[in-house]
Amino acid sequence: MARTPKVVEDRRQQILDAAMRVFAQKGFVRATNKDIAREAEITPGLIYHYFTNKEALLKDIVEERSPLNLVRSLPPELLALPPAAFLRFLIQRVLGMIESEQFVQLLRALLPEMIHNPEITPIGSDLLRQIVEALSNYFQVKMQCGDLRSIDALQAAQTLLGCIMGFVLRRQILRDPLALRYSHEQIADAITDITVYGLLPRPTS
Repeated sequence: MARTPKVVEDRRQQILDAAMRVFAQKGFVRATNKDIAREAEITPGLIYHYFTNKEALLKDIVEERSPLNLVRSLPPELLALPPAAFLRFLIQRVLGMIESEQFVQLLRALLPEMIHNPEITPIGSDLLRQIVEALSNYFQVKMQCGDLRSIDALQAAQTLLGCIMGFVLRRQILRDPLALRYSHEQIADAITDITVYGLLPRPTS
């Protein structure tokens, strides 16, 4: 029986799910396609019908299961919101995704390898580059229509991403109690208020 597109996509997602669990348990370097196949309950050869190698598996996980996919797929009605409302929504969604149990386990396993392993370092840096570009494009649009003052949009995007990453690293890697005391909503409010309004006193009249 011919495989339908849904069957193909379901199997592909099954392999991605298994790879996420194996990478989280063993890290990228120690994990093998045999490990992934065993976790997915398929034959190792079947993986190659969907992914050329282990690096391609990780790349697709990063692109589809990370905030990059969220940022890429934002509907026009959300992008049309006032910047403060949009950023609060986006930051809460990103934190909810990154701080999910499965993603945190993957982050803890892969972060040291992404720093030191030349095979996968570009995957992490490319992910950040694409997110920064998407945020920068959003800021540029809002600056052009007067919703935000004109500054370096690329720098603003990197600053916003740096704030989010800082909280995640402190909470999920360092387990810093000062950062863990806040909810996602509180973090989103703080980052948004500082990004949009700054720290200077607001005019009273």
